[in-house]
Amino acid sequence: MARLSDSSEQKPRALIVEDDPFVLLDMEDMLGAAGVEVTGLAVSKSAALALIDKDEFDIVTLDYNLAGETSEEIAVMLKEKNIPFILVSGKTDLVRNDPAFRNHPALEKPVSERVLADAIQRLAFG
Repeated sequence: MARLSDSSEQKPRALIVEDDPFVLLDMEDMLGAAGVEVTGLAVSKSAALALIDKDEFDIVTLDYNLAGETSEEIAVMLKEKNIPFILVSGKTDLVRNDPAFRNHPALEKPVSERVLADAIQRLAFG
């Protein structure tokens, strides 16, 4: 698998927002394999908003449904802070046209390591 950065370069810092612990761990492994340093994990909307408010991230992977709450408010905050994000959800077909997610990559779960790495490469490094 191609890595996003060489060891001499600083790795992009990522936040994973996901309420399913198994998916969260899988995403963490896939991001690590892609050369991204996961510096934040959030399993709820409130935890994600708090982390985004106090920490800096280069990229965020964002689930849409977080224990019955949507992540629209998180997406709006990320846009305001100019932090790129990738929607990774089982409901991408329902939210692609939502203004909070428009013009952002949307990957359908289950996502493969290669597809995720490609999306991060395009988003973080153009």
